[in-house]
Amino acid sequence: MYSTLNSIVRTTLRNFQVTGATNTSPTVPIRENLFVQSGSSEPRLFARQCEDTGQVFYPRDSIEPGVSPKRNLRDIELEGRGHIVAFTVVRRALPGFASPYALAMVELKEGVSLFAQIEGWTEDTLKVGAPVRMLIGTIKEQPDGTRLVGPKFRIVTDG
Repeated sequence: MYSTLNSIVRTTLRNFQVTGATNTSPTVPIRENLFVQSGSSEPRLFARQCEDTGQVFYPRDSIEPGVSPKRNLRDIELEGRGHIVAFTVVRRALPGFASPYALAMVELKEGVSLFAQIEGWTEDTLKVGAPVRMLIGTIKEQPDGTRLVGPKFRIVTDG
């Protein structure tokens, strides 16, 4: 009974807040400690770097199997620029994902690779080797309207 009542109250409050607004849906990071974006600065990804070998780990809490977590690690921020290594276009998305969307393996200039959505792409601009820059955007919308946000990339077309 209480869970149903709480659900009704949350839905009512959410609908009240959304009325007359362009987009007041709550936003939640897709995962904690992945990125930072403060004010007008460009977003940065959090990573760790081994001071002995220079190897970079992203996400920052990931370490390769067999590697001692007692390594001499320091926190760093990745610039979020790189290029597309491979991509696919998803035309039939799972619920909560807008389609079509492009999903790419992006290699950052620091040598780290990650999968991410590409925003603002066209059939002509989506190519292996295309330079990209990171942004923070909506990855998925939950059934309750909450937007999960995280790192995405946009193809750099201005050189």
